[in-house]
Amino acid sequence: MADPRKLKFSTVGLALGALALLVAIAHFWLSAAAPQPAIEDRIADKVVAIRDATVDRLTGREREAPAPQWDSYRLVVTATSILGSLALVLAVVGFVQKEPKRACVGAAALGGAAVAFPFVVGALGAIIILLAVAAFLGMFFG
Repeated sequence: MADPRKLKFSTVGLALGALALLVAIAHFWLSAAAPQPAIEDRIADKVVAIRDATVDRLTGREREAPAPQWDSYRLVVTATSILGSLALVLAVVGFVQKEPKRACVGAAALGGAAVAFPFVVGALGAIIILLAVAAFLGMFFG
Protein backbone atom coordinates (compact mmCIF):
# COMPACT_ATOMS: atom_id res chain seq x y z
CA MET A 1 0.00 0.00 0.00
CA ALA A 2 1.17 3.50 -0.77
CA ASP A 3 2.42 5.73 1.98
CA PRO A 4 -0.51 7.97 3.05
CA ARG A 5 1.84 10.94 3.13
CA LYS A 6 2.36 10.52 -0.63
CA LEU A 7 -1.34 10.96 -1.40
CA LYS A 8 -1.50 14.70 -0.82
CA PHE A 9 -2.72 16.03 -4.14
CA SER A 10 -4.93 13.16 -5.25
CA THR A 11 -6.66 12.94 -1.86
CA VAL A 12 -7.50 16.62 -1.90
CA GLY A 13 -8.58 16.23 -5.53
CA LEU A 14 -10.83 13.32 -4.59
CA ALA A 15 -12.41 15.37 -1.81
CA LEU A 16 -12.97 18.43 -3.99
CA GLY A 17 -14.32 16.37 -6.89
CA ALA A 18 -16.68 14.45 -4.61
CA LEU A 19 -17.87 17.68 -2.99
CA ALA A 20 -18.44 19.35 -6.37
CA LEU A 21 -20.38 16.39 -7.75
CA LEU A 22 -22.44 16.10 -4.57
CA VAL A 23 -23.35 19.79 -4.68
CA ALA A 24 -24.23 19.62 -8.39
CA ILE A 25 -26.51 16.60 -7.98
CA ALA A 26 -28.11 17.88 -4.78
CA HIS A 27 -28.82 21.27 -6.33
CA PHE A 28 -30.31 19.62 -9.42
CA TRP A 29 -32.79 17.59 -7.38
CA LEU A 30 -33.53 20.26 -4.78
CA SER A 31 -34.21 22.95 -7.36
CA ALA A 32 -36.58 20.60 -9.18
CA ALA A 33 -38.50 20.04 -5.94
CA ALA A 34 -38.65 23.74 -5.01
CA PRO A 35 -42.02 25.44 -5.43
CA GLN A 36 -42.24 27.38 -8.68
CA PRO A 37 -44.26 30.58 -9.16
CA ALA A 38 -47.52 30.17 -11.04
CA ILE A 39 -47.25 30.44 -14.81
CA GLU A 40 -49.77 33.29 -14.76
CA ASP A 41 -47.42 35.32 -12.56
CA ARG A 42 -44.44 34.67 -14.82
CA ILE A 43 -46.41 35.59 -17.95
CA ALA A 44 -47.80 38.73 -16.27
CA ASP A 45 -44.25 39.83 -15.33
CA LYS A 46 -43.08 39.37 -18.93
CA VAL A 47 -46.08 41.26 -20.32
CA VAL A 48 -45.48 44.18 -17.95
CA ALA A 49 -41.77 44.25 -18.90
CA ILE A 50 -42.66 44.27 -22.62
CA ARG A 51 -45.21 47.05 -22.07
CA ASP A 52 -42.72 49.18 -20.14
CA ALA A 53 -40.01 48.67 -22.78
CA THR A 54 -42.46 49.57 -25.56
CA VAL A 55 -43.63 52.75 -23.81
CA ASP A 56 -40.05 53.78 -23.10
CA ARG A 57 -39.06 53.19 -26.73
CA LEU A 58 -42.05 55.17 -28.08
CA THR A 59 -41.45 58.10 -25.74
CA GLY A 60 -37.72 58.14 -26.49
CA ARG A 61 -36.57 57.38 -22.96
CA GLU A 62 -33.32 55.50 -22.61
CA ARG A 63 -33.48 52.27 -20.68
CA GLU A 64 -30.48 51.01 -18.82
CA ALA A 65 -29.61 47.44 -19.54
CA PRO A 66 -30.10 45.50 -16.32
CA ALA A 67 -26.98 44.10 -14.77
CA PRO A 68 -26.84 40.32 -14.96
CA GLN A 69 -28.15 38.74 -11.79
CA TRP A 70 -26.26 35.97 -10.05
CA ASP A 71 -29.05 33.59 -9.13
CA SER A 72 -28.54 30.36 -7.22
CA TYR A 73 -28.26 28.29 -10.41
CA ARG A 74 -25.39 30.36 -11.81
CA LEU A 75 -23.62 30.38 -8.45
CA VAL A 76 -23.86 26.61 -8.05
CA VAL A 77 -22.70 25.93 -11.60
CA THR A 78 -19.77 28.29 -11.14
CA ALA A 79 -18.82 26.80 -7.77
CA THR A 80 -19.03 23.21 -8.99
CA SER A 81 -17.05 24.09 -12.11
CA ILE A 82 -14.30 25.67 -10.02
CA LEU A 83 -14.18 22.77 -7.55
CA GLY A 84 -14.26 20.20 -10.35
CA SER A 85 -11.51 22.01 -12.22
CA LEU A 86 -9.38 22.10 -9.09
CA ALA A 87 -9.92 18.36 -8.69
CA LEU A 88 -8.77 17.81 -12.27
CA VAL A 89 -5.67 19.95 -11.77
CA LEU A 90 -4.83 18.19 -8.50
CA ALA A 91 -5.27 14.81 -10.18
CA VAL A 92 -2.74 15.80 -12.85
CA VAL A 93 -0.33 17.19 -10.25
CA GLY A 94 -0.70 13.99 -8.23
CA PHE A 95 -0.01 11.91 -11.31
CA VAL A 96 3.09 13.96 -12.08
CA GLN A 97 4.22 13.50 -8.46
CA LYS A 98 3.90 9.73 -9.00
CA GLU A 99 1.00 9.25 -6.62
CA PRO A 100 -0.97 6.02 -7.13
CA LYS A 101 -2.88 6.02 -10.41
CA ARG A 102 -6.14 4.86 -8.86
CA ALA A 103 -6.42 7.94 -6.65
CA CYS A 104 -5.48 10.26 -9.52
CA VAL A 105 -8.00 8.66 -11.88
CA GLY A 106 -10.70 8.87 -9.21
CA ALA A 107 -10.03 12.55 -8.62
CA ALA A 108 -10.05 13.23 -12.36
CA ALA A 109 -13.28 11.27 -12.86
CA LEU A 110 -15.11 13.05 -10.03
CA GLY A 111 -13.86 16.46 -11.13
CA GLY A 112 -14.75 15.82 -14.76
CA ALA A 113 -18.20 14.54 -13.82
CA ALA A 114 -18.85 17.63 -11.69
CA VAL A 115 -17.78 19.97 -14.50
CA ALA A 116 -19.80 18.10 -17.14
CA PHE A 117 -22.96 17.55 -15.05
CA PRO A 118 -24.83 20.79 -15.93
CA PHE A 119 -24.04 20.34 -19.63
CA VAL A 120 -25.12 16.71 -19.66
CA VAL A 121 -28.39 17.57 -17.92
CA GLY A 122 -29.01 20.38 -20.40
CA ALA A 123 -28.25 18.12 -23.36
CA LEU A 124 -30.58 15.42 -22.05
CA GLY A 125 -33.33 18.01 -21.60
CA ALA A 126 -32.87 19.20 -25.19
CA ILE A 127 -32.98 15.61 -26.47
CA ILE A 128 -36.18 14.92 -24.55
CA ILE A 129 -37.79 18.07 -25.97
CA LEU A 130 -36.76 17.10 -29.50
CA LEU A 131 -38.18 13.61 -29.04
CA ALA A 132 -41.44 15.04 -27.70
CA VAL A 133 -41.76 17.40 -30.67
CA ALA A 134 -40.98 14.56 -33.09
CA ALA A 135 -43.59 12.35 -31.43
CA PHE A 136 -46.15 15.17 -31.58
CA LEU A 137 -45.45 15.78 -35.25
CA GLY A 138 -45.51 12.05 -35.91
CA MET A 139 -49.06 11.86 -34.56
CA PHE A 140 -50.27 14.23 -37.27
CA PHE A 141 -47.98 13.51 -40.20
CA GLY A 142 -46.89 9.96 -39.48
